[in-house]
Amino acid sequence: MRQCFSALKYLHENKISHRYVKKILITVRDIKPENFLLKNKDDISNIKLIDFGLSKDFSEAEIMQTPSGSPYYIAPEVFQQKYDNKCDMWSMGVVLYIMLSGKVPFPGECNKEIIENVMKGEYHYQHDSFKNVSEEAKDLISKLLLKDPVKRLSAEDAYNHPWIQKSEVDTQIVGAEVIDNMNVFVNSMKLKKTTLTYLATPSTKADSR
Repeated sequence: MRQCFSALKYLHENKISHRYVKKILITVRDIKPENFLLKNKDDISNIKLIDFGLSKDFSEAEIMQTPSGSPYYIAPEVFQQKYDNKCDMWSMGVVLYIMLSGKVPFPGECNKEIIENVMKGEYHYQHDSFKNVSEEAKDLISKLLLKDPVKRLSAEDAYNHPWIQKSEVDTQIVGAEVIDNMNVFVNSMKLKKTTLTYLATPSTKADSR
């Protein structure tokens, strides 16, 4: 998470886009776990942020108006079509919640239900997997998943949070149930994507009628 926040801090503060030479300030707008990859397969110490297909230049217009991203991770203000780079920080809160529990904070059986739950902004730490999560970690999540983007932590604030900047690695153990929860979530997403792809693909068979 320290590296993830460092990447966003770099993007938000140094006005660099991976696509253009000119200096612009961007928001990624599609933060999710699968967009953080290991640079080298056997080295967990070097993480890279990828996939800037939905990134946006807001150096001239601070407020963006096009909803983009994956429903589970989208900030409430994005659905209201009036947001800035703080939407990335909400997404990071969702990512951290998932990393520590294997659950999503705003679940739903369909996109409509997910969006409704995101707009409510209500979540909890009652999952068994949160029993071993420190109060500092929960504090960081709580300061990222604030509906008011003005009160939400910036990338720099999150990077400097005590839990992120601990001099020693947190020794709390991620329980086996967290991995199990993640596998269930990932498999459900794969099934959803496969189903949508199938439904969106025109049939090549001749009409037998």
